[in-house]
Amino acid sequence: MDLPAKGLRVLVTVVGFTQSLAAEAGPDGVRVNCIQPGIVEGERVERIMAAKAEQLGVSKEEVRNRMVEGVALCRKIRGQSPNSGDA
Repeated sequence: MDLPAKGLRVLVTVVGFTQSLAAEAGPDGVRVNCIQPGIVEGERVERIMAAKAEQLGVSKEEVRNRMVEGVALCRKIRGQSPNSGDA
């Protein structure tokens, strides 16, 4: 399994766990949240958007707009460089 598939698998697991926990604890007044970063800017995402745009026959900007529709902030975020020194 490649890295993106593993990441998706983890994301689906975390979301599923969050939903299950919310269903279990919600009746007792306990709130359960799962924070997801959404679409993280980078070369990989740019390649995905370009390929999707070509496949659909639309602009890359249109693909970007479609991708962020499901993201609460309606935008991509910048990832932190592992070499940035920010910890």
